Amino acid sequence: MDQVKLVDSTTLSLFPDVFKGAGRNSISGKKKGGLKAHAVLLLDNMVPELAWPTAASTNDKDFLGQLNPQKGSIYVFDKGYVNYKVYKKWTDQGLFSVTRLNENAKYEVISNLRQDAHSFLYAGTILDQLVTNG
Repeated sequence: MDQVKLVDSTTLSLFPDVFKGAGRNSISGKKKGGLKAHAVLLLDNMVPELAWPTAASTNDKDFLGQLNPQKGSIYVFDKGYVNYKVYKKWTDQGLFSVTRLNENAKYEVISNLRQDAHSFLYAGTILDQLVTNG
């Protein structure tokens, strides 16, 4: 549990006239200005071990360059953090990451790691495969 690290961000609306807006235009055509706070949390402790502020308009995947990942750790991200170059570098260094793939991701299945679908579904896992860039 102490090797699993959750990574996510939240946008804090501040001074819309000063900070560049984030997200899509609302019906009124205005965007919220502010900061984005990225956080790294241990799975068993909800106190961030790292908090990193950026402009609200910053893409989440740019935050990965600020991390100093630890060998043997497993980093869990949402799709906003998908950065295949960083993931490849981390894999070569013995680091692990978990995320959902984008719908347009190109990959090749090397092997299925487990076949027992019932125990998978019970644990919340849909599929476990070893893949490579397609």
